[in-house]
Order: sequence, then structure tokens, then C-alpha cells
Amino acid sequence: MQNLRQIFRRAFVRSENWRGGRDLLAALALFIIAVLGLAVAARPELDAGILSIPTLVLLLLALPLGGRRLWLRPGWGMLMLCLAVLLMLPFTLVAQVFGRVDMLAILHHAGFGTEGMTLAGLSVEVKETLLSLGIFTFASFWLLNLLGAPQSAAALVALLVLLANPLTQFAFGRVAHGAVASVLPTRLVAPALVAPVAPLPDLILVYLEGSEQRYENTAAFGAAFAPLAELAAEAISFRSVGQALGTGWSIAGIVASQCGVPLLPNGLRYGNNFLPQTEFLPASTCLGDILAARGYRSAFLVGSEGAFAGMDQFFRRHGNPTLIDIDTLRATMPPAAFEAALIEWTLDDQAVFEAAAARYAALVAEPGPVALVVETIGPHGKHGFLSRDCTDTGRARISDDLAAVMRCTAEGARDFVRAVQAAGNGRPQKIVLLSDHLSHYDTNGVLHPPAARFNTVMFLDAARAGEVNTRPGAMFDVFPTLLEWLGFGAPPQRAGLGVSLLGAAPTLTGEFGAGPLDAMLAGDGVLAAALWQ
Repeated sequence: MQNLRQIFRRAFVRSENWRGGRDLLAALALFIIAVLGLAVAARPELDAGILSIPTLVLLLLALPLGGRRLWLRPGWGMLMLCLAVLLMLPFTLVAQVFGRVDMLAILHHAGFGTEGMTLAGLSVEVKETLLSLGIFTFASFWLLNLLGAPQSAAALVALLVLLANPLTQFAFGRVAHGAVASVLPTRLVAPALVAPVAPLPDLILVYLEGSEQRYENTAAFGAAFAPLAELAAEAISFRSVGQALGTGWSIAGIVASQCGVPLLPNGLRYGNNFLPQTEFLPASTCLGDILAARGYRSAFLVGSEGAFAGMDQFFRRHGNPTLIDIDTLRATMPPAAFEAALIEWTLDDQAVFEAAAARYAALVAEPGPVALVVETIGPHGKHGFLSRDCTDTGRARISDDLAAVMRCTAEGARDFVRAVQAAGNGRPQKIVLLSDHLSHYDTNGVLHPPAARFNTVMFLDAARAGEVNTRPGAMFDVFPTLLEWLGFGAPPQRAGLGVSLLGAAPTLTGEFGAGPLDAMLAGDGVLAAALWQ
């Protein structure tokens, strides 16, 4: 033990006031605290709860042992460390909210905004970010002072922080894939449509926020997925729809499944010029365009602000459905019900499903086909949004019990489907349930690459009930699959970059593999320009 203390002191300690075992114990406690703080900040799959009791106990041990020597005046090295932490802070917050840093998503939101979602609406994630980085910073400061370490040591710690930054991790991940020659612009095609056959069916698309297939795991989540499994027994289930780059957040998943293309960024051209983006993917023919041309009366319902991430602009450009969002519902719901359904910046899924069912009932009272697109919020990521009919207080709230949140959203989706089927009163209907993207949180607590996880995609179809389709694909393959299933496009159907999963033609995922496909998407400026021209 004496030899170990001598080695430790010679390697790290420059203080002439080193007091042997007491200081070694304090240094060890502070080191553990710093490691825990940085780990939680850098790895969003880790629960910030691991910081609470261990940190408190270790601080109660370290602070008395270290005494006044912990509070020396910071130097230039500590300033560099603080700057590195400040640089890490926004990307840590993004990773806490969305599970990882996705530069395509960041660029998109930079151009289209985040209306409705404020820092106050991300209170849990903000607290976890500030807690983890604050604990790391103070523990590092105290530890360096206790060791009497030179300013260059603090600079080395700052370098470590830069390497741990989620943005740096994202960049390393992209570099690891390497440059890949892209053929994607040559694969971009418009859908080949056929003349409609009367009567046209009503179309109901329900996007279940982050409700990926992993929630089927009964060992981890019990019967949370059971209501959706009930519907899957009546549907074609597509079991191998993964998450390609540019499809991993809500508007991106909607665009991919309705236009057949990933949502590649349009740079920061509009944001830098302070001009609004008025043409959303003008070169693409999307589902809304086709429905509008065929006389559908459409509505899009969401519990947050419709302008968030440019959703209103996307739908206005492609089909122009009636928008029903939090502002619309504030004016139509009883005030007490609205307040009970409000969770920071959004309404609960119960409010959205109830409004969607009422809207469908009103639309089918008149002749002509109807299209309804519904976006939920439930199991959003690390923390879910629990609807008020699933709480003991009758008020919606944020919950860490993802199994309860998933069960609540699944029950709401099933009951909504049953309500729509009853309200249809014999009208031809096509009902689709799908996750808009994978969960923003690694729900097993261990990080897995997105290629190992799959979206929930099911088309309710009595004639093909219980059919399982395992062809590998991405969300942009859902669009041509949907067109072929609706009878709007003749097989073999292609649209955008997508290939119908109902046929035998290889998808891009099947042809290239998920990793190489992502590498092509990441570096394909020609494709991005073609989508936004």
C-alpha cells in the first residue's frame, strides 16, 4: 500500500501539503464523482438517478477531508475545462431528449424551429444535464486542487470532455463508416400511379411516437404492447423496417413514410437569411398530394404546436389537410379538461385520440373519401407522457415508467381504431399504425445500434390478417408499400427512394445494408439538393 501511495503521489500530486491516506481517500471519492457525472452526461442511456445517493455520500466524505484546499483560485486550465463543459452542454441536452445527437435533425430544427417546445417544457432533461455536468465540473475542480495539479492537467481534462461530447461521438461514428460513393440520386423516382377504383377507402394513419417493436418484450415491459398485438392479429405486420439516416425524428419519419425519402437538411440557408421556408420538399410527390388529387378530405391531428419542426409547412405543401393542434384544441376543449391533459408543451394522447375520433365522425357524415393522420407523443424517449386516463390523479404527467406509458398509448390507439371502425358504418377503410421512429431512449438500458431495432408497422387487412412480412426496409419503403396496398400504384411499386415491401424487388437496405446506406445518405449533397430544388 505504501508503494502505491508513493507511485500515485509521484505521478499526479504536486502539492507539498499531501496528507497521505486521508487525501488519497478524498481524491478517490472526487474521482468517482467526476467519472459518474461525465458518464451520465456523455451516455444518455444511463439513468441520472445513479448520481443522487452515491454522489451525496462521496461528497460528505470528500469535502471534510479536503477542507479549504479544495477552494483554490481557478487558473487558465480550469477556464479551458469550463469552456469545454459549456460547449458540451447543448449537445448533452439534445442527447438527453433524443437519445443521441443527430446532426441532420439539428440542422432541420435550426431551419424550421421548435415552436411550442421550450426549455421549461424540457425541465427533466435540463435538470439532468445541469446536474451531471455540474457535478463533473465541481468534482474535477476540487480534485485538481487537492492534487495540486498543474494547469496543464486541467487542460488535459478539458480535452477529455471534448472527446466525450455527444457531438464528437456522432462525428466519430460518421467517420467510422468512411466515404461511400452514392448512387442514390439515380434511384430517386416519382410514384407510378394508376387510375383510382371506386369506392375509394377512408385512410387512417396513426403515428405512435417511438413505439418500436422492442416494447413487445414481455420480460422487460410486461403486457405493454398487448393492445397493439391484438390489432397485429388483424393486420399485415412488417417486421424488419429499420431506421435509416434522416428518418429518426417525428417529422422525418412522417416525411419518409409519406414521400419515400429521408429528410436531408436544406442547410441553414433560410435560417441564416431570416426568411421562412415556404416550400417543403417541393420536388417530391407525397401521399397528401395524391390524396388531394383524388378528392380526399383530410385532417392532421397532433397534441403539440403544428408549426413544430415545420410540420404545418410540410402538410400545407403536400395536400393541405385541416390542422388540429394544441391551439385548436385549447379553443374547443373544456378548460378543465385542457388543463388536465396539458403536459408542459403538449397535450396527452387521450386528447388527440378523442379529437381524432370526433373529427372522423364529422367527416364521414358527408360523402367522399376521408384521410386522417394522427401523431401521438406517449413513449417519447427516456421519459414518457402518461395520459390522464392512466393516472391516479386524473391529470396527465411525465412518467419514467415506460411500460405504463406504452400500455396507455397502445390502449388509446386500439380504442381509437375500434371507434373509427364503428363510426365508418360499413365504409371501406384502410387503417395503418406505425411508429414514427425508433424510441429516443435505449429501452433495455444498454445501447444497441439502430440497425438492431425495428419500427412497428402494421396495415389492418382482414383478407391478410396475421401475415408477417420480414423483408428488410426503411421508413421510406413504407410509402410505396402503402400506395400498392391502397391500389393507387401498380406493382412493382417504387416511390422516392422506396421500394414496396409487398413485392420481390430489393430495397436499398437489402441491397447495400443499413450501415453503407447511412454512409451514402450522410454525404449525398446531390440528393439533398434534388429534394429541395
